[in-house]
Amino acid sequence: MPEGAQKLESDVIGGFETAPKTDATKVDILLIATKSDYLEFAEGFVEWPQGLLSIAGPCLGVGYNVKIIDQRVDSDWKDVIARVLDQGPICVGMSSMSGPHLRNTVEVAKWIKNKYPDIPIVLGGPHATMVPDHMAGCGLFHVVVPSEGEEVFLEIVQAIEAGNPIEDIEGIYFPEGEEVRSTGIREVLDVNELAPLPYHLLDVVHYNPNVGGNWSIAFFPDRGCPHRCAFCNVNDYFYTKKARMMSAESLVGHMQAIVKIGVDVIAMGDSNFLGNVHRIKDLVELLEKTPIPLKIKCSGRVDDILRIHDRLGIEMFERMKKVGFFAFQVGVESGSDEILQYMDKKITVEQIRRANEIMKTADIIPLYSFMGGVLKETAADGQKTLQLMVEIDAVNPNARMTNLQLFRLLPGGTKFWQIAQSEYGIEPPGKMEDWFDLYCLGHPWLKEGDVELFKKWDLISYFISPRTICEYYPKLWARILAPIYSKIIKFRIRHNFYAFMPEVVILKWLKGDPGMDWRSRFKLVWKKLQSRVSKNSGIYQDQQG
Repeated sequence: MPEGAQKLESDVIGGFETAPKTDATKVDILLIATKSDYLEFAEGFVEWPQGLLSIAGPCLGVGYNVKIIDQRVDSDWKDVIARVLDQGPICVGMSSMSGPHLRNTVEVAKWIKNKYPDIPIVLGGPHATMVPDHMAGCGLFHVVVPSEGEEVFLEIVQAIEAGNPIEDIEGIYFPEGEEVRSTGIREVLDVNELAPLPYHLLDVVHYNPNVGGNWSIAFFPDRGCPHRCAFCNVNDYFYTKKARMMSAESLVGHMQAIVKIGVDVIAMGDSNFLGNVHRIKDLVELLEKTPIPLKIKCSGRVDDILRIHDRLGIEMFERMKKVGFFAFQVGVESGSDEILQYMDKKITVEQIRRANEIMKTADIIPLYSFMGGVLKETAADGQKTLQLMVEIDAVNPNARMTNLQLFRLLPGGTKFWQIAQSEYGIEPPGKMEDWFDLYCLGHPWLKEGDVELFKKWDLISYFISPRTICEYYPKLWARILAPIYSKIIKFRIRHNFYAFMPEVVILKWLKGDPGMDWRSRFKLVWKKLQSRVSKNSGIYQDQQG
């Protein structure tokens, strides 16, 4: 358990009464967190299952006994699930994200459906929100809950327990014969009325997402975003056109509950935490009066940082740092002004440089994120982004950054999705299994050679910032090799030289391919390395001839 952690044993934990309405030894509701494989490259990163905790709270509040089983940390998860299901719980709840996480969720759901066909499975999460009718019609799930589930999940549980029909519950999808029925869109929640999450349901020692070497937990106080970037469908997920932001007073209440867990850092996971200058001022003033021993990492835009600086001066960042703010996660996305404009980011490369200088002066760590291979983008644009990444790393010793992530197109109401449909004829996959691949919709707007180049950049750009690798990837060999390989990557970027890259095969192996054991990965790496060496040897011989 982290230093300073408190064992939570009170009758009221996280704002919810814990006295069960039934036999305390019998589990009423089973919630299952499945593997995602998304952060396998950074081994040891296990995020708290926030979505499951959020729907567990209201159920605890009315006396249900809730258990969460996490496939990521429970090595005998299947046996534990079987023991709980043998008791006959009211239902099972699961979440879903497109890609490997969905595959794992579906595999567990199939296993439950086969062995316990009478136990209803309720599905929520981002993927269920994106294609609710598709998931409701796949034959695995009793009910699908798009968007927010805090209130509706409890209503589903109560209806199933009482044997009542679910069609009167607003905001769900469910199979009805050969069809899928929807009960409409539910009224959105007031984020200021949300109680702290029931963290006591989980063992803190299993959840150690590393933020700069600190024990941390993510927290999502807001719903939606006031901006409309061409690639982002966050507002689709929350069925909202207006961002709903938690007040500074409510934030402090949640922080006071979270600090009891014993974590060092609270990572505000929203898209635009810095966007409301008035809330930032209020929160800083409250924390100055009542300090909370938590370091705060939050997200924001480049123009948010400039706005705070221009309105309140560098002194505001200094005050923020004194009350705990130490890092800002900032979506830069591109080093090309043309692509930034096409993305509707409403920022420029020069503004990015200025924001970087401000954070350097304020001694606040910026964690920059980037993406490549978006619509209309060329390899030349991607090269500009890589060059900007190298520049940022050189200018600001505090800077941390993600890789140049290959863009993933997803259905929704975004500008990019509308263009992809109208100009490239792209439609959502017809089979659920197609969604197991994050890139199932492809990149038809890119030249074939550019697709492969962006995939290479997705891998090698992790190492542009060796500081980031050393802090976030807890392997000794990575800490030793990252600074060395970073010099090689920067040489490649400066000279625009990406031919003969055997390291790409090794990085793919290290990052992990779900379903492939280490022996298969090693054989694949060896085979591809031999192939590339032979190919380049042949080219050399031809040139000599």
